[in-house]
Amino acid sequence: MGKMCFAICDDEKAVRELLYGWLSGSVYNAEIKEYSSAEDLIKDIDSGSKIDVLFLDIAMGGTDGIEAAKTLGERIEESGRSIRVSRPLIIFVTGIPDRMGDAFGVRAYGYLLKPISKAAFE
Repeated sequence: MGKMCFAICDDEKAVRELLYGWLSGSVYNAEIKEYSSAEDLIKDIDSGSKIDVLFLDIAMGGTDGIEAAKTLGERIEESGRSIRVSRPLIIFVTGIPDRMGDAFGVRAYGYLLKPISKAAFE
């Protein structure tokens, strides 16, 4: 079995570092990628990068997390790949609780509110 790949896409470096630390300490042999913008994330996935679980901020400069999730779904559908196989599980990480409906509208797996507690992460 190959490594499970996690990605963290958040424009706040402190949040990326926090999630990276928790993931690396709790998931054995995981690959963890970091992105500071949705544009970088989408570009990497377009170039063939495989991500199993994606922690995605909603409010970022440029493309927001909801739009990024929609774009990822559209790209997978356009490519003919099975969404069940190729779409990452998306967990939104945000300080905006009123966007929860939008998050689940793009088939998010979960939703973590900032500031993130270790208990909520686990």
